Amino acid sequence: MMGLPIACTFLGEDILLKYAVLGGWEYWVVFNWVYVLNGIILIRLYCRIFLGVRDAEMREVNLDYSPVQAFVRLGIFIVGNWLAFYLTSMPLS
Repeated sequence: MMGLPIACTFLGEDILLKYAVLGGWEYWVVFNWVYVLNGIILIRLYCRIFLGVRDAEMREVNLDYSPVQAFVRLGIFIVGNWLAFYLTSMPLS
């Protein structure tokens, strides 16, 4: 149920991330990594349960990014999340 907008855990994750931002960037980075890994694990779990094991050979997909590409993608992800939660935590005046 993690991450589904109608679930209670979705609200809990938003609250945790809001206070992680207030607590410091170290907490925020750790929480984001855990959040991303949990999402990937759950998607793989749902695919395995509902779609079954894939018997056919998969064609080769090259996801081997260079270190610079991986760093840029991670930076965009982190800055985007920080901006989103910073802007939503600002009081309306």
